[in-house]
Amino acid sequence: MVRHGAPGSSLASVRYAILRHKHSVDRPSLSGWLRTHQYAMVNFVTKDGMPHQGILTRLKHCFGRGLLLYTDPVDLKEKGVIQLELPGQKTK
Repeated sequence: MVRHGAPGSSLASVRYAILRHKHSVDRPSLSGWLRTHQYAMVNFVTKDGMPHQGILTRLKHCFGRGLLLYTDPVDLKEKGVIQLELPGQKTK
């Protein structure tokens, strides 16, 4: 599905991160949540404590991983940790 932004907006403002659960024992529960909540709006909190919103979807070819799309100018580092607030389930 292709969605267009507001007039004058640019895809350059779209950012992404590939996520997996930090704790391997919890990866199946994240994978299950992702299977039932494609393109879900989620909140996430970065290391600095700032809340942000994004869209989280499942990566079908990567077990227990999700693709987080967001537009805030968040500086996420490789192997960095964020806290996700998933509707209907709490995951850290």
